[in-house]
Amino acid sequence: MGDTRARPVHGASPEFFKRTIRMNLRRVFITAAALAAVVGLTPCRAAGDSTDPIKIGVPVSLSGTYAVSGKGLRDTFNMWADWVNAKGGLQVGSVKRKVNLIFADDRSDPNTAQQLTKNFIDNDKVDFMFGPFSSDLTMGASVVSERANIIMMAGGSSGSQVFSRGFKNIFTTWAPTNYWARSTIDVLAKEGLKTMAIMASLEGAYAVMPKEAKAYAESKGIKVVSLQQVSQTTSDVTGPMLQIKAARPELFMVMTNSIPLEGLVASTARTIAFTPDWYWTANASLAADVAAYRSKADLDTLMSPVPFQASSALKGKYFTSEGWLKSYNEKYGPITNTSTPTSFACAVILGEAIEKAGSVDTDKVRHVLENTTFDTFMGEIRFSPMNDPSGLAHMALSRSIPTVQWQDGKLMSIAPASAADAKPVKFKPWK
Repeated sequence: MGDTRARPVHGASPEFFKRTIRMNLRRVFITAAALAAVVGLTPCRAAGDSTDPIKIGVPVSLSGTYAVSGKGLRDTFNMWADWVNAKGGLQVGSVKRKVNLIFADDRSDPNTAQQLTKNFIDNDKVDFMFGPFSSDLTMGASVVSERANIIMMAGGSSGSQVFSRGFKNIFTTWAPTNYWARSTIDVLAKEGLKTMAIMASLEGAYAVMPKEAKAYAESKGIKVVSLQQVSQTTSDVTGPMLQIKAARPELFMVMTNSIPLEGLVASTARTIAFTPDWYWTANASLAADVAAYRSKADLDTLMSPVPFQASSALKGKYFTSEGWLKSYNEKYGPITNTSTPTSFACAVILGEAIEKAGSVDTDKVRHVLENTTFDTFMGEIRFSPMNDPSGLAHMALSRSIPTVQWQDGKLMSIAPASAADAKPVKFKPWK
């Protein structure tokens, strides 16, 4: 191949160079005009005005331990995508862009969820991620999205360990588990509550709840007169329960995710004739919880936290809570886990943030997420800042988890006041 390096032109005058430049520019303009005429070129569209679908990766448990819950997440995300696309898509700048969800089975396995997240980002070039079900799967998956600077909306995760790592790209509509007793304490404080006692398990998600509940109660002027913690595998709680009875608390709170332990506490309370004014348990809102009692009648007047409770008082920007639940039930049947509504709320919030940002750029969308109060069918959601004193970033710390109570065979919302359908009723002793 010959030498193609530029060589100086000897003896050329300045006027020669001017004429040459003018001629070359004229050729460029003529060629560009001819090409535009042939292919019908239009002015270039800004990158933010792309009409391509917005791609969202979704690792979802369609097999394994979390398969039932995973199906709920798949259905709720599809419901959101159908709603968005039926309107022509999200308004991003000057154009409408539909959403394209890309699902893959994480097999309820943390390593698989992490690898799928990498595949979504590297191979599918997704714009955003929806997190998997459970905090253990979200932990690893969110490491990948954080490194890639991709926002993950994690409606299936409430573990404080996920949101205490200083990650800037993960958000959830959950309040942490250890905040779940707050709305109960608030509503009963207005009823004149002065004393309470706690029975909690040493293991499981609720093991951290007693410390926070005690601190919160005391900040409201309520004294914790007894705090007992036992193993979920224990077969006898008579001793701790007698200590609680002797302290004569007005409110009794059972903090465990073990249905057998909850049943043991209930049967012991019946045996020793322990009858507090108010009886709260972490699981009374679950249908499976009936197994901890002799019959559904035994649930009457029990109180419980619940991440989502359809209420006529909750009217979001796009859906009422009752309207959302009715639409979901008609399309997919009963919700299979409490992360179904929280994940739908995450999707709605992401869509609203994209529209408000007028872009799918991570930094711009994150800025909206961090600086907006979102009006949802679950109540107002504002994400905690990166420097929140709690050490928990991008959780719905200000969201009050509703308290429900069984009243005459129906679950009624009693707190917070903004979502209440009924007033709290004192505990009816078991016969």
